[in-house]
Amino acid sequence: MLLINLILKNLKTEMNINQTEKSFLQSSIFLGLSVGTLLSAKYIDIYGRKKFIIYGCFIVLIFGLLSSFSYTCTQLIFFRVNLGLGAGIQMAAGINLVSECLPKYNRALYLTSVWIAFPLAEIFCTISAWLIMPNFEEGQWRKLILISSLPVLISIYISFQSLESARYYYSNNYYEEGKEVLIKIEEINLNNNEKWEIGFFIYNFLKRILTYCNFTNNM
Repeated sequence: MLLINLILKNLKTEMNINQTEKSFLQSSIFLGLSVGTLLSAKYIDIYGRKKFIIYGCFIVLIFGLLSSFSYTCTQLIFFRVNLGLGAGIQMAAGINLVSECLPKYNRALYLTSVWIAFPLAEIFCTISAWLIMPNFEEGQWRKLILISSLPVLISIYISFQSLESARYYYSNNYYEEGKEVLIKIEEINLNNNEKWEIGFFIYNFLKRILTYCNFTNNM
């Protein structure tokens, strides 16, 4: 919605949109988001979380790129609804996958980071708008939409690298696959625990030095 608000002035001039079209355009992503979340919530337990994350990412990328080639308001609304659909599909699957694969000590941190991505994306859109169309030049909104669609490539890369949910495998009787996922998660957790232990050792060591320095200075 922020992206649409940034280019709304240009759209009014170029497409001559009325108030009704403006309202549909601003709410188009949320319509797709609602439908996509409801659809994926039912099927991620049947077909897996990872697949839906990947499908959702590609839908967002494709319709995000197509949005920059819209020549009518109807086309733009259609593309943005489908973009929201892809975002809703990957949102439900992503939150489930993250919550089921993370160890307890940093689960809350990573789950929170999912929601931090929203304001970060808004900052990215705002900075991109300032660089691409500082004076709201006519026609430059297409470049802004194009640039704003590219960060999903990071999500696509992460999605292919991620593991499927062990809970999904076990609930669908894929016991060997679920066991392999749990073994990989255990290996990752052990490595992370070692890193945390090293970090705490360094932290405590530095803390003792600072405490000693303060003590000697007070003398």
